[in-house]
Amino acid sequence: MRFFFFGSLRDQDVLRQVLGRPPPLHSLRAAVLPGHRLVCVRNEAFPMLLADAEGRVEGEVVEGLGAADMDRIRFFESVEYGIERVEVGLQSGDWIEAHIFASSGRAAHDDEPWDYVAWQREEKLELLRITDLWMQFYGLVGIDEADRLWDEAVAAGRPLRQVIDDLRATAVAGRGVGA
Repeated sequence: MRFFFFGSLRDQDVLRQVLGRPPPLHSLRAAVLPGHRLVCVRNEAFPMLLADAEGRVEGEVVEGLGAADMDRIRFFESVEYGIERVEVGLQSGDWIEAHIFASSGRAAHDDEPWDYVAWQREEKLELLRITDLWMQFYGLVGIDEADRLWDEAVAAGRPLRQVIDDLRATAVAGRGVGA
């Protein structure tokens, strides 16, 4: 499957963490998505696309993602984004079809432009820390349950590592490991 990544998944460290393996670097190509602009999601370090006839969004096309990769990426994107098809332009001048993760309408946004380079400089390390925690929920619970547990832990001031450890212990006990 071919995707156009315009936000944090453009970053190879984030993509590696989400995939649980090095990304397919041979399949990365710079591309642009016309008719859109990137804005900040309210109170978050990641962007969302808005339609804008004069806009243009830079990103990376990634090809060769398998079903397991897609499952992990969908989990990372959580309930806030859904998959859509778009046409993106390559540096060669060719146009290709790709998929994007577009806002599902659950996230509020600011009109402030989102800047990839500034994000890498100012927010990337924190997102890598959060992504590490979030992706530890993968395989333990579904997206909706992970989202609920995350929100509850944050609201209660409970360490997310403890939530994850409890889920793992429950999963191990349920399988009868050591019995």
